[in-house]
Amino acid sequence: MSISISDLPAQMQKILANDPNKSWNYGNTVNISGNYAAIIRNDDHWQTYQYTIEILRKINNKWNFSNRINPTDQFHGLYVWGNLGSYLNKGKLFFYNELIYHIDNDDYLTNKLMINDIEKQTKDSVSSMPSEQIESFGYNGEWLVIRKSKIEKEFGMPQTYIIDLFYKYLGNKLTLIDSIKFKHSVLLPHPNTSRINISENFSIIGFDRDSEYGLDDGSVNIYKRSGEKWFFFQKITHHNPHAQYNSRFGIGTAISEDERFLVIGAILSKDIRGKVYIYELHGDKYELYQTITEPTNKTAGLYGNSISFKNNILLIGHSETQDNSFRGKVYFYTFIDGHWQLEYTIQPPVGDTKYERFGISVDQDGETFIAGADTDNTYHTISGAAYIFQIPARDTVIASVCKSEGYAFGDTTYYESGTYRDTLIASYGVDSVVVLNLSVLPVYKQKFDTILCEGQFVEIGDQVFDQSGHFIVSLTSSAGCDSTIDLTLRVIDREYPMVDTFFRSGSSIYLQGQNIVSEGTYSFILKNINGCDSIVIYNVSRIEPDKMNIDTSFCEGHTLTIRDKVISKSGTYGFDLKNRFGCDSIVSYIVKELPVKKTNIDTLICEGESISIAGNVLNQSGQYNFTLVSSSGCDSLVELNLKIAMKNSKTIDTVLCTGQSIKIGDQHIEAAGEYHIILKNIYHCDSIVNIAVAKSELEVTNNVLSDLGCKSGGIDISTEGNNPPYHYLWNTGSTQEDLVSAEKGNYVLMVSDNTGCSYEFSFEIGDSTAYLIPEAFIPDDQNEELNRTFRIYLADQGRKIPRVSILSTNIFDRWGEKVFSSIGSNFWDGTFRNQPAPAGVYLYSIVIESPCWVKTIKGQVLLLR
Repeated sequence: MSISISDLPAQMQKILANDPNKSWNYGNTVNISGNYAAIIRNDDHWQTYQYTIEILRKINNKWNFSNRINPTDQFHGLYVWGNLGSYLNKGKLFFYNELIYHIDNDDYLTNKLMINDIEKQTKDSVSSMPSEQIESFGYNGEWLVIRKSKIEKEFGMPQTYIIDLFYKYLGNKLTLIDSIKFKHSVLLPHPNTSRINISENFSIIGFDRDSEYGLDDGSVNIYKRSGEKWFFFQKITHHNPHAQYNSRFGIGTAISEDERFLVIGAILSKDIRGKVYIYELHGDKYELYQTITEPTNKTAGLYGNSISFKNNILLIGHSETQDNSFRGKVYFYTFIDGHWQLEYTIQPPVGDTKYERFGISVDQDGETFIAGADTDNTYHTISGAAYIFQIPARDTVIASVCKSEGYAFGDTTYYESGTYRDTLIASYGVDSVVVLNLSVLPVYKQKFDTILCEGQFVEIGDQVFDQSGHFIVSLTSSAGCDSTIDLTLRVIDREYPMVDTFFRSGSSIYLQGQNIVSEGTYSFILKNINGCDSIVIYNVSRIEPDKMNIDTSFCEGHTLTIRDKVISKSGTYGFDLKNRFGCDSIVSYIVKELPVKKTNIDTLICEGESISIAGNVLNQSGQYNFTLVSSSGCDSLVELNLKIAMKNSKTIDTVLCTGQSIKIGDQHIEAAGEYHIILKNIYHCDSIVNIAVAKSELEVTNNVLSDLGCKSGGIDISTEGNNPPYHYLWNTGSTQEDLVSAEKGNYVLMVSDNTGCSYEFSFEIGDSTAYLIPEAFIPDDQNEELNRTFRIYLADQGRKIPRVSILSTNIFDRWGEKVFSSIGSNFWDGTFRNQPAPAGVYLYSIVIESPCWVKTIKGQVLLLR
């Protein structure tokens, strides 16, 4: 661990305009962010009042001139009070207010807010109308807030309005989101020297020219954001409105990152001393928390004119004093024990006497802050300067390093504990005496060779070791230095030998100093040659005299020999023997005489089958005797009575009606034919069934005669099939084959054949017209679909039932002469005396007979040619 002393003391660099003879008010407004700084200057103030901005860039810890931003126009002969304002955000976007003086028939002054991307070198802007003026602005990386003033006439009198505009970048485009306009009491406000401060949720706008309680008494407006909408939150004026005329309350403002504290500067008060007021947020209101008064008791100056509040560091500039000089200070405050307390007073080094109005503006970023002195007289001009400091400044360093690392202090590296002094020179040439209290901390190295028994472990730091091996462990001591442990570890495994032993019943055994009289498992902990525990386990058994029973047998008519003793009958026989341990062993033989088994078997087999017993194949009925060996090895006498079951055969003739089927065994039969089916009888032998199947088939044809209105309908039936004679039954009760004298309706016929099969048929009799007579005919037309003769169309004739007939036909011309006459069914072809009759209307008289009546029908027909 080594620390460079260059990180510790204050660093300072004085920045002058690169062409000071043409610069005025250099440093009136300063900004710093990241590796960029911005300083406003006024060029050639005796001829023009053109403000420009110099951009500095930090390279290798040195701030150098980078480029200059010039306005697009200039104005002549116009003096503008205060600064034009600027704002540098995150080392990238730089905002500045550009004034443009227009010279024409009606001279007027306008301005616009310029937005420069320093790295991309692109520009954007927000312009004002001729009657508007940009007063102040602020940016927080998301929101841009601009305050404008506008003079309008009401009832012929000028009236000042304040417009607060809220912009946001949407898709790289600056977009107006919200605006708030209100009337103000100041008629002609001067350009404001304070800028707008924006946090995440609050926008703080100081207006030190507000005259609510007196000219230039000042006020602060606070807006709060809700989503994309901003609304008025609170207005703060001097907490003592009669404290001092022209107090300029709000000339400097700041807000903490956490939005807890709001800081407002006022350059005058009742005791003619500048003050800074700190407010704390309580619910929906900021309330006064602490008042800080200019600490040197000077009664004039600009204490609170510039304020920077970042990273819990409060910097307050005081650019004027009352000791016949204008060499100001910057006060460094920190929050200690609930109050803001002065920790440092910062000025340029004593050797520099040219820092007039030092602290007129101040800004900070991290541990770097910049202060402006806009009338610095270094070159015997009031061109101004800017000073860059590194904070915090310390003159005593307490440090510690581990042995052999060393500590760099100034140009020397120290390896031993002690107190050292060095004089450091900053880049601007300011001497700084620094005292170093150095402690060199020891580094430990230890080596261990260790033997452990199984189950034991070594713990080093947060590591546990319980296995054999070589380990290097690096630890950090409480002082932060490394310690090295070199560990060689050998772990001895625990031994678990097992011993099986026994003792005879009635005695005991002596083990490891103990007299054992009962069987069981006994453990003894012993030490091995390495001093580790070794657990010996004894499995102790008691040996009893063996008693054994043996079941055995012999067949009836035979004998059994056991240990030279011949046994010929059932019983229990005992023998005394020695076991493998030399103890008595009593063996008892339980002997059984097994009788000869006799079995009678009755069995049946099918014709053509056989049965095999003891190598004999049997296929004839009869009684058979066999001598076999049973499962016990003795003779078994078997008497077999064998019977042969003969095969059955049966023939069946049957007739199936239409739609019927028959099931024989597992077979369904629906079609006619001869079938041979093998079934099992009650003995499970084959039984052959021969089936002759015939099908009853019946075909009925019919001729249905319509009813002419006098029950003249009928149904003519013709029946054909393979099982006559047939029997008929109509739903009218008639048993005749044909149905006669029937009226219109539905009829059902049931036909049965000689096998008993029945078939049902349905018929419908409709009504009909007895005849149809055409009204015209065309003998010469070739279209067969038209009437080419004059004929009468009669109802159909049945085969057995007479229907409608024509008895006679007579046709007359219009003068009454008969031109055609016929008996029976005939037709007129349109001729008279073998010549075509002329076209025209002819009269007819036709006599028609039907089953219901005989009538003469008269009418007329049109002959067409």
